[in-house]
Amino acid sequence: MESAKAILDRVAPSLPKPGSTIRSSPSSPKCEFGECEGTGWLGLEGSNAVRRCRCYAYRKARSLVPARYRRADLGDFKPAVVEIVTAWLDSPGDGLMIQGPVGTGKTHLGCALVMRWSLRGGAAYFASVGALYVRLRDIFSQGGSELELMQDLAGVELLMLDDFCSGGLTDFERRTALAILDGRLNALRPT
Repeated sequence: MESAKAILDRVAPSLPKPGSTIRSSPSSPKCEFGECEGTGWLGLEGSNAVRRCRCYAYRKARSLVPARYRRADLGDFKPAVVEIVTAWLDSPGDGLMIQGPVGTGKTHLGCALVMRWSLRGGAAYFASVGALYVRLRDIFSQGGSELELMQDLAGVELLMLDDFCSGGLTDFERRTALAILDGRLNALRPT
């Protein structure tokens, strides 16, 4: 087994010089903070070590939500709304239900919450309930069991369900929704 020193000696020439950034290719995303040139890595001053750039956490958070909502931010909402959801983020309890007419920003707010949760270091998952039902039906059509998906949904720290109970619900959809919520409540996970 190779020692840590041997590994460091082998990879050290490829690490950035202290205080420098790793050069990116033209196809790399840009660093919105102007620190790492889009690589997600920074060399640490005075050593051969590297650390993640702030932009990496932001890219990771944005990847959790649909492309349309990747610029969603709690600052897009009225201060009263921000106060309520920030308090919820600090102490989420069982969950939060956001309701209102079509076009009022429920999905936008949900995505902003997912990204904020991620930026705070938590694991989050955004899912359209309709897409979950399609995925479950696909699992069934292949002779599989929904157990693995249900365990995954119960285990993630924060689950944001978009369009929950929208439209006419079949008996299957009602039972599935109840199973998801029960699994999360029993695992003490906010939804």
